[in-house]
Amino acid sequence: FESRNRSVVERYRAGTITPAEFCAFYASTLAGRSREDWLALRTRFVETKVLPRIGGAARALVARHRQAGDRVLLTTATNRFLTEPIATDLQIAEPDLIATELEQADGVFTGTHTGVLNMREGKVERLTAWLAARNLPMSAMAESTFYSDSANDLPLVVDDRPESLALARRLNPTSCVFVALRARGRTLGVMSLSTAGTRRRFDDQDLALIEDIAHRVAMAV
Repeated sequence: FESRNRSVVERYRAGTITPAEFCAFYASTLAGRSREDWLALRTRFVETKVLPRIGGAARALVARHRQAGDRVLLTTATNRFLTEPIATDLQIAEPDLIATELEQADGVFTGTHTGVLNMREGKVERLTAWLAARNLPMSAMAESTFYSDSANDLPLVVDDRPESLALARRLNPTSCVFVALRARGRTLGVMSLSTAGTRRRFDDQDLALIEDIAHRVAMAV
């Protein structure tokens, strides 16, 4: 398992694994057991391996958006069963979690997924469906702020012109940050930064600094 998992993680970070391969691998690890069978192990895994990796700055960021009256949405390629407790910890409501859905038969995970995979272009499709189910137009996203740690989310943050996506893929960023330029109740634009040709990724301290710079820029415009 460990060698296969390492390969999946490395290919995901490099953007070379297909959504079907990524989602199928993790779905297969739950096959043959029910939610109840996995709950204790899921709790231990999330509490010891996942939640400690969510930094204080990231939690404060989510809290600031919530205090500002923003609706906080979590969209992830990882399956819903694993990400439910993570969303709960971040106080994100279940309807505002978009994740890959797992197939079950008689309450038992079959080891495969169902519906549109929530990865790359699938995230755009699932987000569009999420908006439609709430009678919200795509224009509602114009005032949104988006955070990601993966080049696999490029379809969400660039326009749908082939040349735009092709340019983003050629740049092959290791880490990207997109921060809204907001001042006096208006969104004036977006500041984007990326790293490429290096293994370095933006961290919580970087994000705090970038947000401060974005605020100063917006106030000066």
